[in-house]
Amino acid sequence: FYDVTNPTMRELHRQYIRQSLDAFKGQPNVIHSIGEEFTGPLSFVQFWLDVIGEWEQENGKVLVDLAVNKDVQDAILKDPVRSKIVDIIDIEQWFYHHKGEYTPQGGVNMAPRQYARKIRTGSARFEDVYRAVSEYRSQYPDKAVVYSAQKYPEMCWASLMAGGSCAAIPVKDQAFLYELSQMTPCPPADGLYMLKGDNGRLVYASSAGAVVDLAENKYAVYSISVVTGEISYLSEATGTFSLPAKGIFWLKK
Repeated sequence: FYDVTNPTMRELHRQYIRQSLDAFKGQPNVIHSIGEEFTGPLSFVQFWLDVIGEWEQENGKVLVDLAVNKDVQDAILKDPVRSKIVDIIDIEQWFYHHKGEYTPQGGVNMAPRQYARKIRTGSARFEDVYRAVSEYRSQYPDKAVVYSAQKYPEMCWASLMAGGSCAAIPVKDQAFLYELSQMTPCPPADGLYMLKGDNGRLVYASSAGAVVDLAENKYAVYSISVVTGEISYLSEATGTFSLPAKGIFWLKK
């Protein structure tokens, strides 16, 4: 099916890819992905991106999401030409977990559910999701990174704290969301993960008693429910502040 050396199949694929792009022409918020359960070979992903590149030359830029196996994903991102077509790195067909990493190879003609039966994995923790998103945000700062693998959307806060996009956090407060959009990740330390902006910080503490250095600035401290997104005022803080519990906290200057 993915044999692009077959001229008949190649042309059918090319027409289908272009038809999909044509269907959403002029709609810049549509994200184009190769497929929900694609585990095909590198050669087909290269072909897919080449067709998109040709279409973009004729019609303008679209948003392209790279949701493929890790070996294929890394090969494309190291490609100086095709990597420029990719806007979003989607961690969907692989992930880190407490025993190591789940990284099935692309192009083996196995669906994700078949891989899941064949390869035993551990459980993805907060730090594992954070690591995956952070690594790709650091290596490719010009691209968005989303996490769609094991424990999505449960691990949305881990993705968010690492700088991930489209994290399915339950918070609806518009003031908070605006401040959040101005924040960038800081290196984690001692179980403390932080996003920092000019007017505030978002902090995830993996245990109670984690210490945040606020210097001379005064902040209002709010706790955020990781399940409901409800924001609750706790206190004011300045200097060295110890977080009262494990969880998510918004420190607003």
